[in-house]
Amino acid sequence: MSEPFFVPAADGASSGEDVDDEAVVRGTFATLDQWRRIQGPFTPISGSELARDDEDWPHFGVSQVAWSGFTVAIEHLQAIRAHIDVQAPNRPNLFAFAHQTLARTALIGAATAVWVLAPDDRAKRIERARNVVTYQQDEHHKYLRALQGLADHAGTDAVADHVAMRERELAAKRTADGQTAKYETTRIVREAALAAFKTKPLADEVVAGWRSGSGAAHGLLFPLLGRSPMAQGPSDGQGRATFFIGGHFELFSNAYMAAYHLANHGWSLLVRRGR
Repeated sequence: MSEPFFVPAADGASSGEDVDDEAVVRGTFATLDQWRRIQGPFTPISGSELARDDEDWPHFGVSQVAWSGFTVAIEHLQAIRAHIDVQAPNRPNLFAFAHQTLARTALIGAATAVWVLAPDDRAKRIERARNVVTYQQDEHHKYLRALQGLADHAGTDAVADHVAMRERELAAKRTADGQTAKYETTRIVREAALAAFKTKPLADEVVAGWRSGSGAAHGLLFPLLGRSPMAQGPSDGQGRATFFIGGHFELFSNAYMAAYHLANHGWSLLVRRGR
């Protein structure tokens, strides 16, 4: 049995009816076109909530944490579209692992935007943005150290020193405010889904899509097991058989639609708090 398709209904419940996964995914393309026409970077107007939020850490303000998450989501949704929005006689290029991986990253980006912007409390928005930036700085510094291990380069050393300085400065601000929370992607995805869709069942679906995509991104096989596109070949008489599966809309449509709806909510929050 396929997992439920993520189509938020008016009552907050997921649609229990059979749906055409391909048609629903294709139904997002007009909105993707609108999003691609948005001119960046997003700059909050003076006096807006986000303009005030950005004063906390101007080097990478709350608005830019959310904007970057939104743009990451758009790019990855568009990348999936590039494989499937083709003209006859060409056929969609569907991939068992790659499309789940793309949908996963879109989901993370969109969830980040919503998670940071959803709280009405300014202090909570700032705390969450600091959390994300701390993680990004840490990962950036790890990458720079890897580059430094490959070759001596004055430019890389300068950037690494600058990132380390910003890490210390932001850590000091977080310590002064008693902020110790670690970056947890699963928690971000769940809390963003709850903020956007208001129900635990829908949030559970989003987290399930995130976990499936994470498995695919790490080259694990479990995201394909038990899915309806999978077919079993003949048994070898020893309790083993060969299984076959190719790309299919069902494999990524739930995560894709979750990312799409979260991105839509994230954009509405950007506009509401920044314009």
